[in-house]
Order: sequence, then structure tokens, then C-alpha cells
Amino acid sequence: MIKSNFKKIFHQFLITQSKYNYIDVGSSLPLNNFVSYFFNIFNIYLFEPNSREYSKLSEKFKKKKNIFISKKAIGLKKKLSVNLYSNKNLSSVLKINKIYNDIHPNYKYKGQTTIKGVKLDKILANNFNSILKIDAQGYGYECLVSAKNILKKIPVIIIEAEKVQMYRNQKLDYEISNFLNKYNYMLVGETTNYKKSLHKKNRKLNFYFNEFTYAKDLLFVKNFFEKKIDKNQTILIILCLILFHFNDLAYYLIQKSKIDKNLKIKLNELIRYRIKDNKKLIESKFHKLQKKKISLKKFCQILNWNDEITIFK
Repeated sequence: MIKSNFKKIFHQFLITQSKYNYIDVGSSLPLNNFVSYFFNIFNIYLFEPNSREYSKLSEKFKKKKNIFISKKAIGLKKKLSVNLYSNKNLSSVLKINKIYNDIHPNYKYKGQTTIKGVKLDKILANNFNSILKIDAQGYGYECLVSAKNILKKIPVIIIEAEKVQMYRNQKLDYEISNFLNKYNYMLVGETTNYKKSLHKKNRKLNFYFNEFTYAKDLLFVKNFFEKKIDKNQTILIILCLILFHFNDLAYYLIQKSKIDKNLKIKLNELIRYRIKDNKKLIESKFHKLQKKKISLKKFCQILNWNDEITIFK
């Protein structure tokens, strides 16, 4: 395991800044890897209506004073019917679209349950700037609409968006983008894409060709090209751009922003450490490939910036 100098410097920088929130709609263990970079510093709000997953989260983080866990489902109605499936990752307010069963993992329908729903802008407890992450199994658009009154305090959004209707009547990636464009967000790129070979025999060869990408985790930030962003929001955007390896855009924003010179120096230092760490990781895996400790396929997989198992997560 290569020690990350970047994470240490990142922590040191964060503790000198304003307080921020991380809002996670659709939480389950383990949390996304990137949360570890601000885990003990941000206020963290976890929303998970699945009873079993909620209990796991509550037990895991019961001693953490900066973590707030809710069993309520984020949405547009006070009561929401949730469709339950044997695979917990598929349960949703929406029903699975059986047309795409070849893409879905195996599942069995287990009925419905009714849970309390709430709009996100009704329950956020403070006025800090926030990162909003949504993974709501096809219901992400509705979660965004429920937060529209607090979007001015959310400069960064990470949302899972499908390219086809994996769930009945769900909104797709372009509809999510159109909604967020109206609120002065721009799409930066993907943090993860979800793809699949539809023929099992091809999965052993899937690093030789492009697979069908049916969903992506998309990174949106306030459009700083079109509208001025305040200092704290600018810093949070820059930090997230660096965190997700959009270092060139982060560098551009640092140079163009009105933040003071000392902050610019520190943020540029973060970019340098991020790139150095990435270089070390690539060199390490390349040496393992040369010594035949890992296969060519494994090497290609772990160097894919948008794969769930990449070394860069």
C-alpha cells in the first residue's frame, strides 16, 4: 500500500477552512471511498430508508458527533411506497423495468413498504455550503427537485444517472442535466460509469473493447464561467475537482478566482501532491505488471479513471 501524501495535505487544508456539509441520499455501507478525505471534518448527513441498512449505519457511526443519520426517504411526497427486491441495491420508489432484465443483476420482487418521505430542503439543519450526492435507484431527479430551494447553498452535486429507463418512468441523464442547467450548474464529467458485457463469454475480454454504459455517476458544479461564485463555494468546487482528478479545471479556477494569494498557493500545492500520488500509483502497478504479479487485464482495469475498482478512487 502506497502512503498518500495528498490525503494528509488535504486534511491539513480542510481544518483551516469554513465548515461544509456532505449530504448523502441513498447511503449504505461501505460509504464511497472519497468520503474518507473529509470524514472527520465535514458535517455528514446520511439518508437511508432501508431498515437493515439504516441499522448498520446507526451502529457503525453511533459515536460520531458530526454524522447525522435519517431513515426518511428524500422525495416529493410525505409518504412513499418503496419496491423491495432481494438485491438491496435495486430497491426503489420506482418499479424495475423488466425490459432491461439482462442488465440488472439477478433479483426477486419482495413486495412494497410505505415509508415517510420528506423534501430535502425541509430538513437540512444548517446553512453551510454542501456537497450533495444522490444514489436513489432511478429516483434521483425527484430528489433534486425536493432540494431546489437550497441549491444556492450546494455548489457541488454527484448523482447517479441512467442512460436508459432501468426503472419505469424514471428521468434520464439528459433530463437531470437540463434541470440542473436551469439552476446554473454545469456538467464537469463522470466520476464512475456502470457498464456491462451482455454476453458472459465476453467478460474475460472486456478490456479489449468498450462495453455498454447504462449509468454514470455525474459531477456537476456551479457554472463559474457564467456567474460569480463566492469564496467558500469556489474553494469547495476546487477541492472536489482535485479530489476527482479534474486537476486542469481546478488549476484554471484557482488562477481565475478572486481568492487571496496564500490560498491559491495552498490549493496549487494540493494539485501537485495529487498528481505526484497518481504518478506513484501508476508506476507501482506498472512494476507489478513487469514482474507478472498482475495481469495485463488487471493493469488496464485499475488504471481506468471511471471504474469502481480503479486505484484512483
